[in-house]
Amino acid sequence: MIKDFIIKAEDYEGFVIQESDDNRKLKNLNKVNIFIGQNNSGKSRFLRTLFSDKKFEFILHRNDLEIIRDLLKKEASTIRALFDSNGIDDADSVYTDIKQLTTIENFKNKNVKEQIERIRNVANSYIQKINFQGYSHKQGSHNVINPNIFVSNIKAIGKDILTELDKLFPNNFDYFIDKIYIPILRGTRPIQLHIAQSQTTIAEDNYKERTLKDYFKNDREIEKEIYTGLNLYHDTKKLLLGKKEGRNGIKKFEDFLSEVFFNNKSVSIIPDIDHDVLSIGIDEFERPVYDYGDGVQAIITLLYPLFFNQNKNLLIFFEEPEIFLHPGMQRIFIETLLKRKEFSKFQFFITTHSNHFLDLSLEYDNISIYTFHRDESKHQSIIENVSNNNNRILDLLGVRNSSIFLSNCTIWIEGITDRMYIKKFIELLENKKFKEDRKYKKFKEDLHYSFIEYAGSNIVHYAFENENDIEKIKASGISNKILLIADTDGTLLEENSSKAKRLKKFEDELGDNFIKLGAREIENLLSEQTILKLISKKEDIKVEDLKYEAKIFKQSLYRDEYLGTYITEHVKNVTKKYADESGTIYGKLQFCKTAISLINDYDDLTEEAKILTDKVYDFIVKSNNF
Repeated sequence: MIKDFIIKAEDYEGFVIQESDDNRKLKNLNKVNIFIGQNNSGKSRFLRTLFSDKKFEFILHRNDLEIIRDLLKKEASTIRALFDSNGIDDADSVYTDIKQLTTIENFKNKNVKEQIERIRNVANSYIQKINFQGYSHKQGSHNVINPNIFVSNIKAIGKDILTELDKLFPNNFDYFIDKIYIPILRGTRPIQLHIAQSQTTIAEDNYKERTLKDYFKNDREIEKEIYTGLNLYHDTKKLLLGKKEGRNGIKKFEDFLSEVFFNNKSVSIIPDIDHDVLSIGIDEFERPVYDYGDGVQAIITLLYPLFFNQNKNLLIFFEEPEIFLHPGMQRIFIETLLKRKEFSKFQFFITTHSNHFLDLSLEYDNISIYTFHRDESKHQSIIENVSNNNNRILDLLGVRNSSIFLSNCTIWIEGITDRMYIKKFIELLENKKFKEDRKYKKFKEDLHYSFIEYAGSNIVHYAFENENDIEKIKASGISNKILLIADTDGTLLEENSSKAKRLKKFEDELGDNFIKLGAREIENLLSEQTILKLISKKEDIKVEDLKYEAKIFKQSLYRDEYLGTYITEHVKNVTKKYADESGTIYGKLQFCKTAISLINDYDDLTEEAKILTDKVYDFIVKSNNF
């Protein structure tokens, strides 16, 4: 994956990257890269410039080439020492070949495979061609040469190089980078314009022709890299009427859409020859694509070219993919780009005005955000790599609360880690139900339910029953179906504390729509096995090497304790920091991310965590009338 783009001033006129050390590199690129800015800020023009740049230079995300270069330098020294220690002349190019490779340049443009092959060929020559013929003693040397050991050592060097190459760059490695650009002008319905008198047919893909003319000066070299969807009818028709491989490809794409977007309903894509448009079948309903919502057409247009290019190294450039997509569908779309193995070799660049994409960036580490703003005094577009929780981004999007549609119900939680844990718990429960019944339909976040983070004690500012209290915010103005979840923070035994009284009030007001955790905090619901695995990973030692008393390190014993302090006191050989000053978990967000990565099955949850999950799930079911 590409880490940095090298931006040359002559090719990117009018763009400045706001960096303290180097304003000619677009840095910190990730799996998904989001470009955000007001209209006319330059984000779309920059995206198109990246796409059409024929001389682009880049640096890989993992510095694989440096690993290889360091190995080559080491092995070159070894070869030189072998010759010297055996007192022989370097009669051929064994040393020279490897020495030349140590100066190999960084990967640029499309020469990666060529450079890897150069290294592989030299390593193979050591293994296959090396022999003792042609070598002689240096004049005056009295060393006794063992030809077999000498040759064996050279071959071993070749094998070491190949082993490292195969680890970083497998034999089928091909870093020839292809590109696909999906413009704003896109759709699934063919447009054929006829001039009345001559009946001349205008170009089949009018959207592509318009895009080429407006943005790329009719550059025919990139014509095949632009995908608008207008040829989808002809593409599917050709595949279905062609070889078995093509028919299988369409079937796999239908299954993919069914699984990811249509709750495992059967999906069929049929080129309707009577109407020259696609017909889409979902379960028993089959209709022309124009009789479905625009979101269905949008999903097919956006993902078809990706699905049928799975084996390539692709850079995908999307112009505002959120168009026509419901917020819940936007979430699924981005998660699909991030998670699906079919797209594992792809890297995405997206212009957007969607705040829902930003929300996702808080949950995933492999999303980068770049803001664009216009400096008219200098006629420049300023590009800045920003953190995903920067509130200024919302101003650039013009987001107001009143502009965001509500999902069917809301789950109110204290903070981001509560949201991430509960989301994971729901996912595990739904996976369990799906295994039991393959027709089970999973709920979608931001469509069937949404989370609201109320940040601890701020909950006192909301009114859930007595909405005539003018000093408080009416919760019903935010959502009419609310499930409120609160930590106990150790109040179970402190009935007269202010928080205990507050929790009792919520219980009276909300009844079954209020859940009081049966533990100090949500982390205290994690099983001892999960926590020990987390400590093991953090300490980089085996679980069985951790020093703790099994009879004491139990969830039933730490459920009401400060978990950070509990870990520090009861696992004797930890070296990392687990408790903050209050005694709770230090670095809660990273702790949470690690913990949920270690929970793979519903049965990994404690009974208390399962009870919580069942209550949340039942609320979602009830709120969606399922």
